Amino acid sequence: MTVALGLMRPNPFLSGSQKLVQARMAAQGLTLAVLITTTALEVRAAKIGEGKYEKIMVLDPNDPVHKRMIEKNGAS
Repeated sequence: MTVALGLMRPNPFLSGSQKLVQARMAAQGLTLAVLITTTALEVRAAKIGEGKYEKIMVLDPNDPVHKRMIEKNGAS
């Protein structure tokens, strides 16, 4: 918000309240862009099965000899 307000400050044709509204709109637009980008990256990771969606092999806690492996999600 501060950066957006700083960018609006030099405009002599806007009043103080107009600059504040314009800065708020710019900050909201940037926030929306970040959310959309994050969503796109999460969907991509889910499709290719990486990150928290990746399947990993771990020792079975119920196996007394610890020789059996089970598959789990990376986030679990």
